[in-house]
Amino acid sequence: MADKLDKSALQTLFEGIRDERRLQANTANRIGNAFLSLLHFCADETSDAFLSRKHDDAAEGMITFLRGLISEQMAQLKAGAQFGDFVSGLYNGKGAQVDANGNAEVESITVRTYMRVMELIVNRLSAQEGDTFFTESDTIESVDSLGDDCYGLHLRSKYSGYFTAPHVGNGRCAPRAWSTTSLRQPILALRLITTLRG
Repeated sequence: MADKLDKSALQTLFEGIRDERRLQANTANRIGNAFLSLLHFCADETSDAFLSRKHDDAAEGMITFLRGLISEQMAQLKAGAQFGDFVSGLYNGKGAQVDANGNAEVESITVRTYMRVMELIVNRLSAQEGDTFFTESDTIESVDSLGDDCYGLHLRSKYSGYFTAPHVGNGRCAPRAWSTTSLRQPILALRLITTLRG
């Protein structure tokens, strides 16, 4: 059985085989054991020097991906993640960060559907002019023309069992809206809600 040797011992072993002058000293057993020792050495050296591409593995040092990183499965970033050259701060910060507790600090957020929060804190003074209405609001998904400047509204349901305050007979003043059938013909401001359809 070939012994596991370090690099220096392997070099001495193979130099001995190379420089051997005795007749028939380099037997098959001697050379075979030398190559087996070399194989053991290579296996031990490379097992910790390279990451496996087929099996779960861990790197002790930091890895930099020069061409990006694509994950086909859920990525777990247990300590959080930073984006750009992150500097924390409400006024002079930059970049973005999500920490291990899920606290996010970013530059801006675009929400395409809705945002649900337990508490909303706005750190800004604002001035407002013109008319302001504080009332029920709904998203109109489609409009049916009922004639005589009256329209039936199809409202988006926000949740199961959703109901809304506007009801038949309510008068409403609405901004002009463009028709979904023709961008050239604006729908006149709704004068009267005559029917509500879910």
